[in-house]
Parts: sequence; structure tokens; C-alpha cells
Amino acid sequence: MDSRACVQGGLHWVVPGTDCREALPFVSLSLSLSLSLSLSLSAAFQECLSTNVWKRDVKLGNDVVVVLRNKLSYVLYQAGSPEPKIVKRGCEDNFDQGEDLAEPIDHLILVVSGPVPEHPNLARLGFRASSDTVGSLVDAVDAMRYNRRELIASHFEMTTDSKSTGRVELLPVIWQHDMAAVRDATEIMNMLSLPTAVRIRHFLKEALLDAVTYAVERQACVDKVAAAVAETIHRFRANNPAFTGSVNVMGHGLGGVAMFDLLAAQGQENKTEVAAVDAAVVGDDATPAPIETDPSTEEEAVQLPAHLADDVTLEALLKEHEFEDLLPQLQEEGIDLESFAQLNTTDMKDLGLNMGRRKKLEKVVEDFAQRQAQKEAYLEKARQAALVQQQERALQQRRAQAEAAEAKAKAAAAKLQQAQREAHTVQFPVLEEQLAALFLCGAPVGWALAQRVAADLTAESRLKTCERVYNVFHPYDPMAYRLEPLVDETMVELPPAQVAHANRSGRRLHKELQTYLRGAGRDLRQELTSFAGSAVTSFSEALRKRTGKGLEDYGVNASNLKQLVSSTDTSMLAEDGSTRSVSQLNPERRLDYMLQEAPTEAVSQSLFALDAHTAYWNSEDIVLFMLENVYGHE
Repeated sequence: MDSRACVQGGLHWVVPGTDCREALPFVSLSLSLSLSLSLSLSAAFQECLSTNVWKRDVKLGNDVVVVLRNKLSYVLYQAGSPEPKIVKRGCEDNFDQGEDLAEPIDHLILVVSGPVPEHPNLARLGFRASSDTVGSLVDAVDAMRYNRRELIASHFEMTTDSKSTGRVELLPVIWQHDMAAVRDATEIMNMLSLPTAVRIRHFLKEALLDAVTYAVERQACVDKVAAAVAETIHRFRANNPAFTGSVNVMGHGLGGVAMFDLLAAQGQENKTEVAAVDAAVVGDDATPAPIETDPSTEEEAVQLPAHLADDVTLEALLKEHEFEDLLPQLQEEGIDLESFAQLNTTDMKDLGLNMGRRKKLEKVVEDFAQRQAQKEAYLEKARQAALVQQQERALQQRRAQAEAAEAKAKAAAAKLQQAQREAHTVQFPVLEEQLAALFLCGAPVGWALAQRVAADLTAESRLKTCERVYNVFHPYDPMAYRLEPLVDETMVELPPAQVAHANRSGRRLHKELQTYLRGAGRDLRQELTSFAGSAVTSFSEALRKRTGKGLEDYGVNASNLKQLVSSTDTSMLAEDGSTRSVSQLNPERRLDYMLQEAPTEAVSQSLFALDAHTAYWNSEDIVLFMLENVYGHE
């Protein structure tokens, strides 16, 4: 802070400077005096102090009068107010000056939020503010610092032999996307939004704006996150040259997704999340292979049988059967082969033939007509076969054209997809710092990985520049997703590991009650099992004495009855397996961790779901979880 210029800014991060001024008098959280009125009141106070004359009225306009009774008591009278109000000056008597900034720092935790700036409610963070006053990421980190100091004092013992000072610095990483575009999109969404279900629509608006901004401007987002992280670490090391502790990152929401993507790409050249286009798919200029056809199916001259293949003339036919003397007469009458086949007995009489020659000529005409009919039938059959072949060739051609068109369409679509993938390929910048842990708080990393084609999270997956990953989420957070089922599908049946509560027992009150009831149920089942075993044994012995047969002789086994009595639903007794490692992302412990909901939140999941995504900022459990894991790996 520059006291002369009355400007304050960030020491380890870059933010526009804000005005700072002396503490203003205030009446309540929602009513503080302006700077001009404060200066008038201060001048009157100095005059009263120098002259030692008090009980002076100072008019501040708007029917507001402040009476200076003495140097410790100011009273404000306002028109329309039945009672006077006490005017307080500066800070409360129990003002906390904070920790010693010269004290060495053990570890560093950077806090990264999403593309859309955070606006936490200051009253919920514990600040002295009205219920509708919102702050920034810097205010949220300030609240986490306060919780960190309280937890260090109550949960960690720093002995004189310990090299740790108990100071873990939390710094906000200030990176902002194109704020003009964000404001414009926010104004448009506000204009289009309906006036009903305001809280739900507000949450969806911020969540959608975060997701869409990161999806569309992913390259710009990761570049800005990497630059802001590197700049913050550089400034921190410049101001703390003796720092030798670990560097950790807490990623909230889409900020956690950006950090995971950035760390996952370290050490991999030209990393892309999409699969390559199938090599079998060709470009737009591809043409289908020609269809091979059987030469025998091509159109050619019809091959007739030998007895039908010879071409016969009228002269040859008459000469063959010794009727050549009739040729001039038939030609004179205009008879050809076609009409010759239609001659009948009357026609033959007209030619002057006797009965004997008529019978012979009738036989010749009948044989010739039969031969012509056979030839015509054979030719018709050949024409039908040729027509069928032609239709088949046309069908094959249409199929070939359709296949060619389909192949061309697929090639064009593949080329377009490849162009889109290349346009959205992200070139991740290099992050030089080696991180100890990445704490994902309400970050939908699991959802983001599930949407990507080439995203493959296995048991051998790890981040080369980050030792451990913790996926922490509130049970009601709509933005939270698990990671472990992506590695091992059997982990769906195993609930996430539970984050310890900040009290001494590590469990909230309703969780303690559930544990007690489960223990009481187990004790009751053990007693019933023991009683059933002894009762069955006694009854079997008595029955054997009277009848000579026991329960075993009737097919009743005492051990089966014990098992029936002691049977119970073991799912409620399942351990969370917090020490089980499922991936090299966290070689020693699990990936998924779930906060314990407050007793009031357990009443209705839907009612408290909208506030669950911002509950991490004022959660003591989150801060304690990070401190335990940071100090636990020293």
C-alpha cells in the first residue's frame, strides 16, 4: 500500500490499484458516511479537541445532525428516526492486525478460479458487510487465510525443534478473460432470462458462461492461466528469496479444469486430445474404383443353333423340295418367305397343283413355319436375357454411383472434422514450476475428460510436473464429478473418501449420530446372534432327550440360523478406502474426496445445491485438508 498516494494493490499478483483512505465513521454495516462528510466531522472533532468544548452539533445535510458529546462519543440524529444512533469511528476494538509478514513461509498454495471472475458473498465469508455485498477472489482468499491461521493454531503443534513456522501462504492467481465480452454476454443473458427461479437461473448463467468461455476460448484461457501462475510464482519468489517449501495449486470450477489440462500437457510435444482421422478415408478428389464386368455379359450377336442358324431363301427352299417350277408364279403373286409360311390348301389349288403335290407342299410349308416359330422363340428368349443383363448392369452402375457419392461425402465430412480439430487444437505453454499437489475443488475434470475422444485416464496416468492430485467436492455441488470411475469402473461401488471435519473428532454431529447408531446396531446383532446360538443348541438337546432326534436330524442347522440372524446390509459399514491408490495421479492415496455436508444442509439436497459450488471459499474443512496433505509430505 502506498500511503502517500492512497493507493493499494497486490504484492504478489497484478490487479488495478484501488483507493485507500482513512477509516470512515459508520453507523451500521449498511450506513457509512461519505468522505466529504467524514472530513467535515473530522474538522469539527479537531476543533472541539483543541478548544476542549464539546456537545457541539454538526449538520451533515438531509436533516442529519451529529452531536459530539466527547472525544469518545458521537451521536447521530436523523429526521424520521425515533432514536439516536451511535456513530463509530475506524475499526472495532478487537481488530486483528494479522500475522507477521516477516515470518518465514513453509509452503505456498495458489488459488485459481474459472474464466468468469468469482463474486463471493462477503457476509458469508465472515466479513463485516451487508447480506447482498459481493467481493472478489482476493476476498475469498483472505477468508481462507483467516481459517488457515485458526486451524494452524488449533490442529498443529509447532515445537521449538521443528523447522516449520506454521505459515502457509495462500495467493490468488488473477487472470481474467476478455471482460468486455463476458460483460456483454452477461447482459444479453440477463435480458433473455425469465424472472422466475432467480437463484437457479443465476447459477446456470454463471456455470454456462464459465463452460462456454473455456470451451470456445480454450487456447486463450490456458495461455492466460499459465502466464498468471508463472507471474505470481515469480513475484512470490522475488519477495521471498529464502523460500524452499512446496508449491501447490487449488483449482476451483473451470479453473481446476484449466490447471489439470495444463499440467497434463507438460512434457508432451504438440499434445492434442483428438484421435487422428482414419487413414483409409481419402480426400474430396477420390473416385470410386471401376466396376469389373464379365465380358460374356456384354451385348453381342445371338448365337443360334445349327439347324436354325442358316439363312434360307425362297428359291433355295423350293429347289430343295423340288418345287422350283413354282418360283416364277409365286414371285408373280408377290409371295415371300413370310407369306409362304401362311399358304393354305385353297392357295395351293389356285396355283394349279394336284393333290399329290399339294400334300408335299403343305408338309414343306408346315416344317418351314415350325422352323420359323422356333427361331422366333429362341430370339425372343435371347432378347429377354439381354434385357435382364442390361437392367443388372444399370443397377450395378447406380449402386456404384451411390457408393462413390457416399465415399465422397464421408471424405468431405472427415476433412471438415480434421479442419475443425486442427482449428481447436490447443498448444499448451510450458510451466516451469514443479508442483507438489493439485487440489481440485468443485472442478468438473471428470466431465471434461469424458467428453474428449482421446482422453484416456488409466492406473498409470500421472502428471509429470505434479506429484499428487486430489479431487475434492461438496456432495451437493452440481458442478462436481468423480475421477476414480474413469480409471477403474469398480470404483463406482466404493464411495469417495470422506474429508475430516475441522472439529476434534473429524465428524459432524449428524455423522457422529449415524456412526453411533450403526455401532449400536452391530452390538445388538451380535447379542442376538449369541442368544440365537445358545437357544438353538439348548432346544436341540432337549428335543433329542425326549424324541431321540435333534434339530440336525430334521435338516435344521444351528449355524444357518445364526447366519440368518446376523445377516445385515454391509453397504452402510463399508470403509471409504482412503489409503487405496487407484492411479499414479496420486500414488499413495485416493483421488476422490467428499466434504461432509452440514446438518442443516442434510435436510434438503436441492435447497442447498446452488450454494454448494461456492461453499469451498469459507470451508474450514477444505483448508484443513490442504494443510494436512501439504505438511504430511514434508
